[in-house]
Amino acid sequence: MTPRNRILGMGIVVALAAAVLYWPTLEFAFTRTDDVALITDNARFLAAWDNAGEAFTRPFFQASGNGEGYYRPLVTLTFMSDVQDQRLDRARDGAGNLVRGERSVFERDAGPDPVPFHQTNLVLHVLATVLVFWFL
Repeated sequence: MTPRNRILGMGIVVALAAAVLYWPTLEFAFTRTDDVALITDNARFLAAWDNAGEAFTRPFFQASGNGEGYYRPLVTLTFMSDVQDQRLDRARDGAGNLVRGERSVFERDAGPDPVPFHQTNLVLHVLATVLVFWFL
């Protein structure tokens, strides 16, 4: 086995370890610490791509009333992306056509589903783990 193949194999093991460790989070709900302020209470803002530019100018915790100290527009954009998937998930008939007058899952339910947010975090954690391994 060449050194390059050994490093590639170890990188795959590290990526799988990270995925296995974070996989259970896919079944978790939103936490009360910051998910409520950042996602649930901020759902209307996140649901509109027109607000993407404002993500670069507004404080991260603006929805909770505590907007000081954080500037994280890319996190806000990933939240927007996760909400968009749910907004567009409309009811369909047996042929796959949109049912007229049906609201999206996001509009019907009390708010966004946490699973897409956790999926995004899982992928980002695996990528970050692989990058740290690669740089070491």
